[in-house]
Amino acid sequence: MNVKKEKSKINQYSNELVWFVCKPLIVTLFICCLLVAYFLLAGYLYDNKALRYGYWMIGVVAFIIILIIRMLFYYKSNLKKYFSNADQFENIKYVISKNDDEYVLEDITNKNINRIKTKDIKFIKFSKNLIFIKKYTNEIIWLPKTNELVQFFCQTFKSKK
Repeated sequence: MNVKKEKSKINQYSNELVWFVCKPLIVTLFICCLLVAYFLLAGYLYDNKALRYGYWMIGVVAFIIILIIRMLFYYKSNLKKYFSNADQFENIKYVISKNDDEYVLEDITNKNINRIKTKDIKFIKFSKNLIFIKKYTNEIIWLPKTNELVQFFCQTFKSKK
């Protein structure tokens, strides 16, 4: 099965990668924002001691926002490095196949082969435009989402169960 990663979609890829990796941080950010509102409101209306917690939580919110922005720039810069070896059409082409109990991802553009054993896969998640394969070693492999690729992974994992 042939798949290509396009350099023109680098912003889309980086946004989805950050959302996938930082989802727990974003949920924590939302909860902290609610706590900030509660403590500041309670501090101004009822008890000045609650203001200390509100100000402390503002620092936590700022720290989480900085982490998320840092992750966005990190993934964007890594994607630019990754696509620096792209072909003349600014694509990176893969051939994906399944041999017995492993997936073989052959990077035709950079002449690399990555083998993933099905027992090493923690989960496969399908997002809007990407497919994420997370291994038990916490390594994340992403591929552009196509109908053929979704069917390929769904079919092989149904047969595995």
